[in-house]
Amino acid sequence: PWQELLVLTLNCHYLTTAPKPVISLHPPWTTFFQGEIVTLTCNTFRFYAPEKIKLYRWYFEEEIQTETPGNTHEVHETGKYKCQAQDSPPSDAVHLFFSSANLILQAPLYVFEKESAVLRCRAKADTVLNAVTLYKHGEILAVDQQNSDFPILQADLKDNGEYRCIGLKKDNETISSNAVKIEVRELFPSPVLKASSTQPTEEDAVTLTCETQLSSQRPDVQLQFLFLRDDASEWSSWRQSPELQIFTIRRENSGSYWCEARTATPPLKKQSQKLQINVQSECQWILRLAKPVFEGKELVLICSVSGVPRPVTVSWYKERWWRKDTELGMSSRTEFKIPAVERSEAGEYYCVARKNHLSFRSKTVTIHVRVPVSRPVLTLSTPRTPTLEGQTVSLHCEAQRGSPPILYQFYREDVALESRSVPSKKASFRFSLTVEHSGNYFCKADNGLGAQRSNTVSLSVRGKCEPNYSTTRHRPSPASSSLPFTLPSFHDSKVHTDDPLNTMACLPFHTIHPLPYTHAAAPLTRPQHSTLPSSTPPTSSLIA
Repeated sequence: PWQELLVLTLNCHYLTTAPKPVISLHPPWTTFFQGEIVTLTCNTFRFYAPEKIKLYRWYFEEEIQTETPGNTHEVHETGKYKCQAQDSPPSDAVHLFFSSANLILQAPLYVFEKESAVLRCRAKADTVLNAVTLYKHGEILAVDQQNSDFPILQADLKDNGEYRCIGLKKDNETISSNAVKIEVRELFPSPVLKASSTQPTEEDAVTLTCETQLSSQRPDVQLQFLFLRDDASEWSSWRQSPELQIFTIRRENSGSYWCEARTATPPLKKQSQKLQINVQSECQWILRLAKPVFEGKELVLICSVSGVPRPVTVSWYKERWWRKDTELGMSSRTEFKIPAVERSEAGEYYCVARKNHLSFRSKTVTIHVRVPVSRPVLTLSTPRTPTLEGQTVSLHCEAQRGSPPILYQFYREDVALESRSVPSKKASFRFSLTVEHSGNYFCKADNGLGAQRSNTVSLSVRGKCEPNYSTTRHRPSPASSSLPFTLPSFHDSKVHTDDPLNTMACLPFHTIHPLPYTHAAAPLTRPQHSTLPSSTPPTSSLIA
């Protein structure tokens, strides 16, 4: 199980930097008499959830000594100790010394700047001392006849060095302790102020970051940060976040900035170096022609610089990602003209305005060159001819050139029928015909520069029941003639008017032409399938 946990730890290490555990001592010294016991505590702090840690591993001289379910471990041997929680890297080593001497000098494991510490000169129980003298680098630092504790108040670099104590016994015999080396550690280095941009453009957002790193041996100490300007005005109150957001920076915000970091316990404050921030006037493109830009049309670009006295020198550039940007020109004029834009001139442009030793670069602007739409072609597709009422027809409007999207509009006799914007060069419109749809049709195509009109297509729609002859007779009443068969009902839904033989069924009664009836004639039978063309009118041979 431990090996599997180690693999997970290694994998997680690449995702985030896991802090090392820190060993604390009780009693808080690094030197003891032989036979004494010291309790080590493996502190994982806030990064690890204590309830999820099932196991702690303890190392002695780089080898695994034991594994415990809790985070404490008692030791009594001289050597180096480390600990490891199941999801953490190993801690830094702690060196403990168990002495057989009669006098020892005890010091804390770590001494940090501005912290108070105690050096304790301690004799064995059977050794009585009249006085104790503390030495630093061989020189007397303090003599105490009543107390063997020597305090170091608000430690700093001057307290670094090698310490030793000498005890005076009743018989005036002196005994010397072990040497202890004190190295006052930095709680955190002086902060460094960084900005997301030191030459931002007006109205840009800028982030200031006060960077420093608290010692891993003091992860529970809280840092606070303050941001200031060269006029000593505070840009923030003391805060726990090392970042300050300036959402909209102005020209008047140019100047020197610095930050401070502090701790409450111990009381320690440090200041960063100053950082110069120069806010640039925005240098921007203004397109004189309405967007979008069309091929073959003039384009005028204006580099406008506010707050900079004239004259200025303006350079124009086109970005090239594969090589150095191309300088298009330089002049005292703030205009740059492209008389007839070509498609190859699409891309990223910017300008640089220079005044003495100052320069102001504009934001990059993307120019898209669109191809104007060509005159479209209108075509009409029908399932068959002649074009009859009830059929479905399609109008197709197609422009051979033009950047999408293209707006297509369909017209009949200058009346708009349909409009739609499509991402292609062709649009269609389908509808079912009536006689009223006869007329002249055309379409228009427009992608922003102006509509182009197509050719005109004429459409003539015939009704299905349109008569093809003009003579008229009255139909004889049933009382005046006797027929050997029954005429079909002219309102019968089963009569198909597409059949030329049934054309008469669509006509009013007074347009049907009955022939004289002879009783000797054989009754006529209606054919099931007509082979006559649809344009052939009914003849007398088909009706009795």
